[in-house]
Order: sequence, then C-alpha cells, then structure tokens
Amino acid sequence: MICAYCNNDTKVTREHIIPAGIIRLFPECDLAFDFVRKKAYPGEAVIKDVCPNCNGGVLSSLDSYGKNFVETYFLQDFSEDMKFEIKYDYHTVTRWLLKMAFNSARVENADVSWFQKNLDYIMGKACLPSCKVSLFGGLWMNMSPVPSQEYGNLKIQFIREPKLLPGGVINYETCQVNEYILENAAEFPDLHSKYLFRLGAAMFLLFMWDKDAEVEAVDSYEKIVNHLFPYKLFNQDLNSVILECCTDAFNCHYIALIHGLAGMSISQACLSRLTGDKDIEGMRNNFYKVFTSSI
Repeated sequence: MICAYCNNDTKVTREHIIPAGIIRLFPECDLAFDFVRKKAYPGEAVIKDVCPNCNGGVLSSLDSYGKNFVETYFLQDFSEDMKFEIKYDYHTVTRWLLKMAFNSARVENADVSWFQKNLDYIMGKACLPSCKVSLFGGLWMNMSPVPSQEYGNLKIQFIREPKLLPGGVINYETCQVNEYILENAAEFPDLHSKYLFRLGAAMFLLFMWDKDAEVEAVDSYEKIVNHLFPYKLFNQDLNSVILECCTDAFNCHYIALIHGLAGMSISQACLSRLTGDKDIEGMRNNFYKVFTSSI
C-alpha cells in the first residue's frame, strides 16, 4: 500500500488521527468533535495508510513536540483579562498542526491535494512550504454562566472551515442569532482552506493559501485578522507570542463560529443584559446549587 506521507509502496501501520500523547493529556475526552460536519472521532481513532518509518520517525517527533507544547502551556484555566506569553518553534508547531489536519482530511475523504503539494515541508525535507501558511492562536475560556461540563468534554476539537464573523452572529437588539450574518461569513481570496483546533485551552487557527497567493496579499490578510479578530499571528521570524481570550459567551461552546472583537463585545453585552449584570463566574460556581436547591 502507498504511504500517505512518503508515497512509498510498503507495509503500512496505524497512525493516530489525534496523537496518542494528546489523548493521554485529556483522558476524559474519549471523543474529538467536529460540529460543522456533525462528526465525532473516537480518541483512539486511527488511519491505516502510513509506513513504519514515517510513523515512528518524523511524525512521532512532531507528536512529541506537540504533546510537550500543549502540556507546558495549555492545561491550565485562564481568567478573562489574562494575557499569556508562550514560546514556540514556528515550523515544528506548524508542521504538527498540518499533519493533524492532513490526517483528519483523509479520514473525511476530503480534498488532500494541498497537503500532498506540501508533504516535503510537513516531513521536514523542505525549509518552507510550497504554499503559504498562516498560523494564529488564542486562549479558550468559558465566558458563559454554564459550567463547561454541561456541554460534555470538548477539550479536543478539530474544525474544518470554521466561519469568520467579524461582527459576531448575535443581534444586539434581540440577543438572538442573525441567520443572514451566519450564512454570509467573511472569506479571503486565495485561501484554499482553514482549520481550527482546540486542545485544552489552546486555540489554533490555520490558514492554508493557494499556491498562487501573493506574499503581499497574504501579509495584508494576516494584518486584517490580527486587527479584527482576537487571534494572534505566530510570526515565523520570532519564537514567542502573547495570546489572549478568543471566545465569548455565545461561541465558547461552539468554536466553529469565530467572532471578531466587535462580535465578542456584542455577545458579552447581550449576556450582561440577559443576566442583569450578574457575576458570571459566580453564576457558574453556583450553577448546581441553584438547581439542587429547587429539588
């Protein structure tokens, strides 16, 4: 069988869609979710199309880096106003996320042509991808009055084609979802595809550009994202970035909707109106007391 990574015709082994090291960090998460496609992957889900050399070599090294990266920075809970600096190896973390996206795409029988053009980069044989990549990050925080466990264990999520909504999806006057906005999410020219990952408190947004995308155009699009959205660009010429909250009361439990800064403000304002400006953290802490006291 042909190996998906080296294209050699050889014996193949099972490659974890979700790296085994990540699964061990979140043992309570026996499923990984993609709510856009209404799919859930078992934590130990594998795909059998990777040769032993790739699986036990480069891919294993990427998974080891990714596991240590998440374990070092993203197992803690963050407070709303907290800004958090992380250190990173740009190409290693990007290659690791691309590897997971490639695995996910093959399982879904999605178009994998972009990944195939960039296999040398993913495997560390090329210093740069043949197509441009943009990586952004943020911090997941529960901004709603409902405890996270009421939504199930959603600490591991892979989303293909999340929706970019600069103004959010909530109508300020009615505090209800604006269906028109939801159906007309922002798009960037020359963007081949995008993936969103949640791993604990980490949120990674990966843009994969068409081969013909101009450097100047990609640079301008990255600046737009940095300006309109709470996600921060991972600069390949640096080794650190300061991340901040990228979720609000209405999308923290449905991350496929990426709200811009304006949309986050509207969401939190609506929450304040609906709750009478009550302390949200206090409401979460007292959530079960309220319900058990009425029994």
